[in-house]
Amino acid sequence: MAREMALAGVSKEELNAPPPPPLTPKTPKEKWDNFWYHYKWPAIGVLLLLGLIGWYIVQQVTKNDPDYHVVVVTKDAILPDEAAALEDYLAAVGEDIDGDGRVEVKTENLCPSFDERLSPAVGHSDQQKLVTYFSSGERMLYIFDQPSYDGFYESVQGVVSENYEFFAPLSVQDDDYNAERHYWDWALDTRKADTLQTLPEHLYFGVRAASGTAGGDVAETASAQGRALLERLVASAITGTTDSRAEPVATLSEKERHWNALWERYGDGTLQAISPDAFYLCEYDGEIDGEGHAIFFVNHELELPTILETLQRLLPEHLYQNCMTAYESRGSENEDRVCLDADLYFYQHEKEVFDLLQAMADALDI
Repeated sequence: MAREMALAGVSKEELNAPPPPPLTPKTPKEKWDNFWYHYKWPAIGVLLLLGLIGWYIVQQVTKNDPDYHVVVVTKDAILPDEAAALEDYLAAVGEDIDGDGRVEVKTENLCPSFDERLSPAVGHSDQQKLVTYFSSGERMLYIFDQPSYDGFYESVQGVVSENYEFFAPLSVQDDDYNAERHYWDWALDTRKADTLQTLPEHLYFGVRAASGTAGGDVAETASAQGRALLERLVASAITGTTDSRAEPVATLSEKERHWNALWERYGDGTLQAISPDAFYLCEYDGEIDGEGHAIFFVNHELELPTILETLQRLLPEHLYQNCMTAYESRGSENEDRVCLDADLYFYQHEKEVFDLLQAMADALDI
């Protein structure tokens, strides 16, 4: 009844007439209001996304990495003022590598614990980070205080060969330079600012050798830049100046020059054409040090027949058999354990590989 009353006076034609067409916005304001009504939230989402993308691009374009990254390994954490003074101390003899008009040094302080009597959580993350840096080649410049150096050195005995070299040789001659382990002790440097006097009396400065890391050309370049920085630092300490152009006071031995040339040519890709045997042996030594047998086999799947044939000719029988034991374990349930055992055996006898590489380096024409 109510429906009939509401429709009273309305003809059948009016009831069956099609609905009127929707109003089409005509003015710019009407068009904007219509768009905003229907698409407000998707538009806001797109704008936020574009803003984030723009922010990321600006961050990457304007990002200013330091010229030198230095890992400072100490038993106790150093203060921010001490870290800043240490950065200035190194920057005084550094180079503007990235060409931005200033020499910038960035330190990272690690405080690993090598005392088994302490909880495993104490210093564990810093210890893992230090080991990762050493093997990956991500960081090449290091400063150790004496307890941390001794602890780290002792912690890897039995894992690496007896004559394993943490640091690359420096072309310096100074009473505070340890020619056996290739680090410089700053104990007698009289130029240290007051802010640095609170740091340990003995700090060991060294640069990681690029060989034995997984860093490739980047690690090779960073190692060379680090060696140049430390050589200038030692030279300036001897002369009592902060002249960053001070020349080193000694030269590398003939064997050291050939050794460096071997790894430089491996790094720049020219060694394979000069001596394929030396190239594959460098490849094997460097990657087993950095990543181990399991990853090495995966990385060189297509080249394995050539590499294994080369290693069979070059390596002592026991080292070749060690490699083959790891190789033959591929796909088995025990692959991880067998490859890890092979890695450890290689580290214990790596001096024999170094001797082979040194003989190959001596034969290079430099």
